[in-house]
This record gives sequence, C-alpha cells and structure tokens, in this order.
Amino acid sequence: MPDSKDKCSAWLLMKESEFRKEPVSKSFSFLLRLLFDFIHIPSLEASRHLSAANTSTMSQAEFDKAAEDVKLIKTKPSDEDMLLVYALYKQACVGDVNTDRPGMLDFKGKAKWDAWEKQKGKCKEDAMAEYIALVEQLKTKYGF
Repeated sequence: MPDSKDKCSAWLLMKESEFRKEPVSKSFSFLLRLLFDFIHIPSLEASRHLSAANTSTMSQAEFDKAAEDVKLIKTKPSDEDMLLVYALYKQACVGDVNTDRPGMLDFKGKAKWDAWEKQKGKCKEDAMAEYIALVEQLKTKYGF
C-alpha cells in the first residue's frame, strides 16, 4: 500500500506534466493553483473576493506611508536606488510610460525615463508591493 510520500510524489508528477503544458505567462498563476490544491486552501479567486477591498485599502495605505518614509531617510540613497524608487512609484501611480523619451541633453530625465520604462507591463499592485519592500530595505540600509 503506498504511503503518503508516494501519493505526494505521484500527485506532483501529474501536476508537473500539466505545468509543462502551460504558457510561460500563466506559469505563476498555475503554481499558485498548484499550491492551493496541495494544501487544500480555497481557490485564489474565492479569497480575492473575500478580501479585495481590505487588501487594496491596506496596500494603498502602506504605499502612501512608504512614500512619506522615503523622504525621511537619513542618508541620501545611491542614484541607482533612487531611480528604482522613482520608477516603481511612477509605475504604481501612472502605469506604463506614457511620454516620449527626453532629449539628448537631459541626462537626468533620460535616466528616470529609462528606469520607468524597465518597469513596463508591471501591474499596479506588484509595483506598489515592490516599492514598499524597497523603501523598507532603504530604511535599514541608509537609516531612518
């Protein structure tokens, strides 16, 4: 009689073959479904409906707090860190780049535009979460 380890291995092999059929863009959601199936948690869609309003409000509040906290960091972060802060903030607030690239002599403007352009396609929620995490890193790295 197969033990629970054998059952898990067989189940994972079956799910792995399903995973290989998924397009790359759907791989992350497939892995989440896999995790939820494995540990018997209600589906991701059901949990989204239950907490959508609370999560977005909480994330927006955390994002706003991070935007204020970044201004209070003791030591000025590196240019690379500041460009990433700028890019994630713009992506979270505006979305994908919606302006032309600045002119040849606007070095600062081009650097900011290029940093924002690298975030293209990232959804608002992901940009907000990355921004919050980055600000927390910078607070410990540069002092708060």
